[in-house]
Amino acid sequence: MKTVLYWIPRALGIGFVALTMLLATDAEPNIVAVVMHLIPTAIAAGLLALAWSWEAFGGLLYVAAGAAYTAWAVVGLRPLSWVAVIAAPLAAAGALFLIDARVRSRRPVD
Repeated sequence: MKTVLYWIPRALGIGFVALTMLLATDAEPNIVAVVMHLIPTAIAAGLLALAWSWEAFGGLLYVAAGAAYTAWAVVGLRPLSWVAVIAAPLAAAGALFLIDARVRSRRPVD
């Protein structure tokens, strides 16, 4: 179970990075637009790199990123489907990273 709990948030993070990369291909056919759309992918990859090593810190950052995106979407009157596709996986991965950090901190040291 601990191995599954270790890999699920990481796989979710990798899947989220892949999704944002795929969504960036929908940009206009100029390089500036594509690079602009890849900025969230770079941020998500950086969060994943931090969370991979420091689960608790990365989990908090993932949850904060999901909350920030939700606030941005609500204030900007964006569709709730955007929140479901972008913020929900961030919050879920963050929660799973936090749970994994909690389980690992309770494990006895050999």
